[in-house]
Amino acid sequence: MMNGNKIETKRVIILYCIGFLLVFGYAFARPCIDSIFLEHYSHDDLPLAWLLTSLASAFVIAFYNRLNQRYAILSLYGATSLVCAASLAVLLIMYFFGFTYSVFIMYIWKEIYMVVLMETYWSFADIVFSTKTARHTYGFAMAISSFGGVLGNLAVGPTANYLGTKFALCFLLLFLVLGYVISVLGKKIADEKPSSKQQALVGIGIKTLFASKYLVPLAFLACTIQVVTGLIDYKFNGMLQENILNTDMRTEMLGRIHAAVNLLGISIQLSMGPILRIFGIGATFKSIPFLLSSAILAFVLVPQFALLIAVKISNKALDYSLFRGVKEMLYIPLSREEKTQGKGLIDIFMYRLARGLSSLVLMALISLGLASFVMEFSLMLTVLWLVLASLIIKRYHAMNKRAHDHETSTD
Repeated sequence: MMNGNKIETKRVIILYCIGFLLVFGYAFARPCIDSIFLEHYSHDDLPLAWLLTSLASAFVIAFYNRLNQRYAILSLYGATSLVCAASLAVLLIMYFFGFTYSVFIMYIWKEIYMVVLMETYWSFADIVFSTKTARHTYGFAMAISSFGGVLGNLAVGPTANYLGTKFALCFLLLFLVLGYVISVLGKKIADEKPSSKQQALVGIGIKTLFASKYLVPLAFLACTIQVVTGLIDYKFNGMLQENILNTDMRTEMLGRIHAAVNLLGISIQLSMGPILRIFGIGATFKSIPFLLSSAILAFVLVPQFALLIAVKISNKALDYSLFRGVKEMLYIPLSREEKTQGKGLIDIFMYRLARGLSSLVLMALISLGLASFVMEFSLMLTVLWLVLASLIIKRYHAMNKRAHDHETSTD
């Protein structure tokens, strides 16, 4: 039987490999799908797409929560990769045969597939690693994933220009199948086994969420962040559509922007260990809305496309680095049920529900003729983000103190 150090080392390797491939594939596919969407639809159709995404997410989380308490997380990741590959193949065939509505469906699919696979990936990490290990491992894991994102984003432009955007998208099928292969190769040495195979329903996830004073503000925070991101994306896509008309050139531009996101994210991720040692989890978590609000304020004062690109890059880079790393550490002290049922409800359903909420906000602003003020509204929401982050950190420290006091009393 393998000793603990060997098992943990192999789990880390699995984490690195899956993270690299997952983000590489998404970085390659996202510019393709976004560009094709803007070829057939307007950025004003995005709110409807986000609203439908939030509705579809309700069905996804209901099915997901039936499985994550019954099967090993890594096995679930592999099976999900195959299902995603099959569904994408169907959508691509429909598109090649002239069914352009499949583009709209594909956009919704893109919004859901990545968050489900990423949630499964991080659920595996949060279950098998301790907080001590996570402080040293998560930053490097995200850096390796972001490096895959850089390669994917840089490769998609030349590939789209050579083959065409819709044919370049076919490569995602290969990446999804490779994800399944890695999960199969790794499950015997690195998989986590569920404690029971009892049926899990979405109602259990809701009960778990609202029974926790810790998870509730995290759910509200997820909604707030996604509304801010949705408003930024709406403004960005509008200005992108105005400034770059050619589909393949737009794909290349999106690839370069996302590559910049990954490069900035890598620099932050590699520094995450020292950052956490110097500033601590609390100050680091609360600094994110402050940094983002500064970038948004700069655009509000000087509304130029270059500054909006900087806002989008800052938002995504901070999300993929500091926010993701610290947020996952905040889940580690929780129970397995909270890490899978409650966390899954937040990271899959609440995130997509918030996209629907942002679409309703945008529809209201558009109907009132106030669509030009979306960035000012997102700036106000970053204040709410800071308040929620402060509350979460306060409860995190209180929970750790109770756990420490309990261990002391039992000793």
